[in-house]
Amino acid sequence: MRMTIVKDDKRIIIDGEGYTTDLSVFDDLSWIEGYDLKTWGRFHALQWYGDPDEDGEYGFGLEEPHGEIEFKKTVPNLIIKELGVFEQAISLWDKAKVEEKERIEKEEAERLRLQEEELSFLAEFGDFDLEELLKDL
Repeated sequence: MRMTIVKDDKRIIIDGEGYTTDLSVFDDLSWIEGYDLKTWGRFHALQWYGDPDEDGEYGFGLEEPHGEIEFKKTVPNLIIKELGVFEQAISLWDKAKVEEKERIEKEEAERLRLQEEELSFLAEFGDFDLEELLKDL
């Protein structure tokens, strides 16, 4: 699994499929050893390399799943070996995916309802002679 989280965009992308959702669960990074908001800045993004490439590497020549956290200030990205609190992003992504699917289904049902309504209207009132209607004017 390859995962990207972009805090400001409120986006979680897993294996190329992205959804927008609330990412406030990632506001508190005090669990990271040595984290200092003043020095490091706020969390900006996470890249997780959970699947090897065709060379059997997970990026940067590493042979195990890992990720990197990018902060707003100019500190080097922090390399992580496990997702930790970012594991929550998977369930947030799953929830956003379901909500998006339900929204699309609802929009499609409404589009079909309106189309059916239009066809019904045309079936009832669609056959008229315009010249006949204009005669009395």
